[in-house]
Amino acid sequence: MDVLVIENKSSNLIAKIPIHLLGLDFIPSEQDYFSEAWKCAVEDKFVEPNRRHEYTLQLVQTMESR
Repeated sequence: MDVLVIENKSSNLIAKIPIHLLGLDFIPSEQDYFSEAWKCAVEDKFVEPNRRHEYTLQLVQTMESR
């Protein structure tokens, strides 16, 4: 799945982050994807860690995840 990071104020797309969560008997929730994507966005310096409230995260299904 891909997670889009969108700035609330401008509605600009900040990042499109591919997230792959797999495991035996594990079905990741939407929040699992968002948490991992936020961590990646912070590490890649797309966003500042303390400003999560300024962004919307949106899950997008990719061809590989179908």
